[in-house]
Amino acid sequence: MTRQRARAQGSGAPGGQWLRDEISDVEVALRECLPVHVRRHRLFVSELSRYFATLVWGGGVLRMNPPIPRSFASYIRGAHPECPALPLETFEAAALEWLLLGLVDVPPAGVKSEATMSVA
Repeated sequence: MTRQRARAQGSGAPGGQWLRDEISDVEVALRECLPVHVRRHRLFVSELSRYFATLVWGGGVLRMNPPIPRSFASYIRGAHPECPALPLETFEAAALEWLLLGLVDVPPAGVKSEATMSVA
């Protein structure tokens, strides 16, 4: 059974393994579309590929779930009414981190996390 099918059938892996699996899938796709000299660079081989994959995955999550930044802004404003008038809806990286703190084991109903990568 593929990881994608397992997720569709609701078999969430414990400890955030589902999240590592999804980012690993993006990492593989990213690696396949980059030039060989980039893939062989010592930084890319160690940490950079995982970092890039996480950014691509996170961007996909935000594109597929446009209410996340609005929900983040609403949460912050509700929890901290004294917060200055900032454009919190544009703080996408903070919104994604806020979401990920709540997505440790299983994505909540209604949140799509299947990020796809398109190369132009």
